[in-house]
Amino acid sequence: MQSLLATSLLLFAFNSFAIDVFNCEVTSNSKSLKSDVWTKKMLLSKNFSNKITFGKTELLLSVDEENNIRGLVNNQPNFIISGNTDSASFESAYDQGSITCRKSVEVSYLLKFRPWDHYFTLNSGLAKGHILNSVSTQDLKHNLICFTGDVIEANKAISSRVGVDGVVTSEFDIQFSFTDEECISGYGGMDDWTCAQTQVKSITRTVSNCTESQDSRN
Repeated sequence: MQSLLATSLLLFAFNSFAIDVFNCEVTSNSKSLKSDVWTKKMLLSKNFSNKITFGKTELLLSVDEENNIRGLVNNQPNFIISGNTDSASFESAYDQGSITCRKSVEVSYLLKFRPWDHYFTLNSGLAKGHILNSVSTQDLKHNLICFTGDVIEANKAISSRVGVDGVVTSEFDIQFSFTDEECISGYGGMDDWTCAQTQVKSITRTVSNCTESQDSRN
């Protein structure tokens, strides 16, 4: 009975996270090629900064307490970012554009694709139209994702998508075990490599909270 109570309290503690996010549309226009127009979607929040790129322009954006959009353009604070989640604009040496967001919604977790420093969700409604809206065992294998928010909900979302049940080992870590076919011998050069023999290997990986350090050698 005490063990059951302890488990229930632990799960309650893990499920106490909530993140407010704005689902935003960012449109960028090239200064040199007027016909070069890009539109992408991204999630913005007061809890983290999210990154998105348009050609030579990189935006690192967040929302302040008054719902004004703040951040960096090409890692520099002196370029233009002005406005709020209703209507905002930005400008770099190469591009200029606009940002509009829907009313904020509450989510229990988000994932981050670590190579791009880009937060995303597996919620089909919220992720509609976003470049990143899925995850695979290859992402787990190569330690490409981390999570923020509720570890229980993050585990449910990832497990459902990859078809492998994760195990929550702490409020900061989810462990996944799966098999993968790997090439163990072959021939040729870098551009014309041919695999001659494969082997199915058992793999265990940990998806950690984004605030925790990760060893890419795992």
